[in-house]
Amino acid sequence: MIEGTSGKLKPDAIFDYNIAKKGVDISDQIASYYNSLRKTVKWYRKLIIELICATSVVNAWYIHKRWGSKHFDILKFRENIIDRLLDEEPQTPKRRTIYFLEKYSGTARK
Repeated sequence: MIEGTSGKLKPDAIFDYNIAKKGVDISDQIASYYNSLRKTVKWYRKLIIELICATSVVNAWYIHKRWGSKHFDILKFRENIIDRLLDEEPQTPKRRTIYFLEKYSGTARK
C-alpha cells in the first residue's frame, strides 16, 4: 500500500497503473497536435494510419529525444522523416533479358 496525494492508502497496482497512464496520456496529446486522419476514410484505414503515423512517430520521437544527439520538436521530427523517405536514391538499372530466335533446321510442318 502506498500513500497517495490525498493522504489515502492505495494498492501498489493502482499506483503503477496511474504512472503508466500518464505516459499514454502524454503520447496521445502529442499525437493529437498533428492529426492525419480524415472523415472520409474507412475506419480500418484510419486505424492503420493512426498506428503508423501517430503512435510510431511519437514513440520514435520520444526515443530520439531521450537518447539522440540532436533534439527536434515533434513537427521538425516528422518533417525529417518525410524528407528521408522522399530522398531520391539512385536506381539500379534493370537487367534486360535479350532473346534471340534460333534457326530451326527441320521442316516447318509435317
